[in-house]
Parts: sequence; C-alpha cells; structure tokens
Amino acid sequence: MSGQTTLSFWQLLALSVGPATLTALVSFVGPMLMERRKQQAEARKRRAEKLEELIKTLYQHDHWLESNRHKYTFGNDIKLDMAPLMLAQALVLLHFPSIKEKMDELSMAAGRYEAWCIKAGRKRMAKEANFTDGFDDVYQPYLNALKKMVSTTAEFGRKELGS
Repeated sequence: MSGQTTLSFWQLLALSVGPATLTALVSFVGPMLMERRKQQAEARKRRAEKLEELIKTLYQHDHWLESNRHKYTFGNDIKLDMAPLMLAQALVLLHFPSIKEKMDELSMAAGRYEAWCIKAGRKRMAKEANFTDGFDDVYQPYLNALKKMVSTTAEFGRKELGS
C-alpha cells in the first residue's frame, strides 16, 4: 500500500467538523460585526445631527438676543419665545459635555447682554438720553463668546466625527 494515507477517526472528524465549525462561526460572527458597524454609523450620524442642531441653536439664540434688544431697548413690538440658549445648554449637557466650559462662558455673556437690554429699556422708558450707553461693553464679550463656542463646536465635530 504505497502512497496511501490512512486517517484515524479523530483526524476524519476534525476534517469534517472543522470547516462546518468555521462556517457556522463566520455565519454567526459576520452579521454581528456588520450590525455593530451599522449601529456605530447610526450613532455617529445622530451625533453629527445633534452637533448641527447645537450650532443652529446658537445662531437662533443670537437672533433671539437681537430681537430681545429691539424689544426692550427700543420698544419694538416683538413676541419672544423661550430663549434658544436653554436648548443649546441641554444639547451640550447631554451630548457634548467636553465643551461645557465654553457653553458656560457663552451663557454668562448672553445673560449679561440680556440684562443690559432690560436695563436699557428701563432707561428709555424713563426718558434717559443715554439709554444705549454700555452696549459695546456687553455686546463685544457676548460676540467673542459666541464665536469661541461656534469654533469650539466645529473643532469638536472635526475631531470627533471627522466632518
């Protein structure tokens, strides 16, 4: 019997069960890996959407503050809804806590600006001629804080999301 190889029972079993086990393993693990990648892509997409919502909300708040200034400082008849900054703060707390410090800086500056608007409105109603004095003192720090928050948010998006 030259040239013939005999295999033991265990060797035959390994040859028949090995490929079947590998096939079963690939059939089981492959879809799990694909599902995980799909979930990661969806999570990344949701995070990008939240980041976009945050930036949009920051600009909405800027518009809201400008409307607030016209309403209180100059007496324009403008209906104001809830301040969009609250939504921005919630988005940062829930989804982007690493940029909370910049959000806090913006919130403080926006609060000072809003307080100035109300104070200027009171001065206008009291017929004080200098009711707009101090505008630059509150607006410039607010604008700087807004720019920093937007640039920090954009940089965060580039680093975290690759966008």
